[in-house]
Amino acid sequence: MTEKKNRSTTRHLFVFNANKLAGLFSFILVLSLIGLSVLITFKQTPLIEKQTAILRESLIYQVAYTLKNPLLASNHLAVKNILDKLYQQESIIGITLYNKDYSVANTQGFTTEPINFPTELATYQQQTDILNSTFINSTNATSYTMMVNYDALVFGYISVSFRSQLLENTQKEILQNLLWVILASGSICLLALIYLKKYTNNPLDDMMNTNSILNNEKNYDEMSTFIQSFNEMDKGLLQKDKVEAIFSRYVSPQVAKEVLNDLDSLVETELGGEHLTASVFFADIVGFTSLSESMDPQDISELLNVYFSKVTEVVSFCGGHVDKFIGDCAMVVFGVPVKKEQHAFDCIACAWMVLELLHQLNHQREAEGKIRVEFRIGVNSGTMLAGNMGSNERMEYTVVGDSVNLASRLCGSAEPGELIITEDVFAEQNLNGLIDVDDKDFIKLRGKKLPIKTLVVSDILTPFKQQMLAEIPLIIKRCEQS
Repeated sequence: MTEKKNRSTTRHLFVFNANKLAGLFSFILVLSLIGLSVLITFKQTPLIEKQTAILRESLIYQVAYTLKNPLLASNHLAVKNILDKLYQQESIIGITLYNKDYSVANTQGFTTEPINFPTELATYQQQTDILNSTFINSTNATSYTMMVNYDALVFGYISVSFRSQLLENTQKEILQNLLWVILASGSICLLALIYLKKYTNNPLDDMMNTNSILNNEKNYDEMSTFIQSFNEMDKGLLQKDKVEAIFSRYVSPQVAKEVLNDLDSLVETELGGEHLTASVFFADIVGFTSLSESMDPQDISELLNVYFSKVTEVVSFCGGHVDKFIGDCAMVVFGVPVKKEQHAFDCIACAWMVLELLHQLNHQREAEGKIRVEFRIGVNSGTMLAGNMGSNERMEYTVVGDSVNLASRLCGSAEPGELIITEDVFAEQNLNGLIDVDDKDFIKLRGKKLPIKTLVVSDILTPFKQQMLAEIPLIIKRCEQS
């Protein structure tokens, strides 16, 4: 009961911290939007005022240009019609037309104050400079005044007052729209954070409770718990890689990867396997018994390690895997656990490459005054049982069956440096044109009613031979460096 209460308290603390995080993100977003709105407002206001001033000046210029002919002809009706149409504009609150002696000729709406020029400013150029100006009067109306003239011939003056409130309303409308955008964006962001928190809070809560149980401690900070859990996961992955690397030294990398990829099923792993078609060869050191009698145990161990390490590299290059080392003999399998269509040819090519590598290595050993080591190899293909063999406490993944036993018997009947296969394998696996073979003896095996025709593989006839010959010096060099 106490544990349940503690978990409930922990959950509320986690939710509280998540709410604070969501609120902080929402506050930052809204604050950023407000700052952006203020910046836009300050940037847009001068631009709007400038554009408005340009449009109004253009309008006054067009009106002054239009009034020239009616004023020249003293057509007061036409002048009045022009001013009436101009006054219909919503933004205009007053129009005043002055005669050339500055007296008022016509007014519409708001009337501007009379224009008075000092006598010393009464020249044409001075009047133009002062009249073509803008001023704001006491009624907060912006007025523009322009001379109606044709070169130096002055007909009068036109003054138009515009509503200043219209520009202010436009700015207020822009600000209101920005505020609505801020509110909408903030609301959407807050709803999104609440939605995300709903679907992430439970997994985080489970992770934190699990972390607290495993570490026997209470941690109410989601971020520190998440980082701690991530570090634990990273350590676990690193440990798995180390286990896989070490495990691959005891079994083939393919078998190690297949086992470690499904750790949950290890407890349920059963003995047995499945029947399939694959290829296997046995490579045995000739005269190992006499060699072991004439050499120290340490030298024998070093000799086996050197040769078997090279055999392992050759097998890996050809796409097979070393099933096991049995004393001075290596058992190599092709076609399981990774299926290969040309497992028979790959197996024979790999065995041939092993003999070729040993041939080149023996030349170096003889030049150094070391003893020569010979292998004999037997290869066979056929149906075999592949799976977990042994007991529930100790098992290994391997292949067994009559085809495997025959490969071992062929290895025992081979001469030093020979690679033996059966005539049946040569025919059944369609190896004609891929390898070159010579006839060998019929051998009588225990348990077989009829003798078995054997062949000696003398050469590889495919382009893969060149790749193998190019790889052999590299393998020898790597082994020397290690």
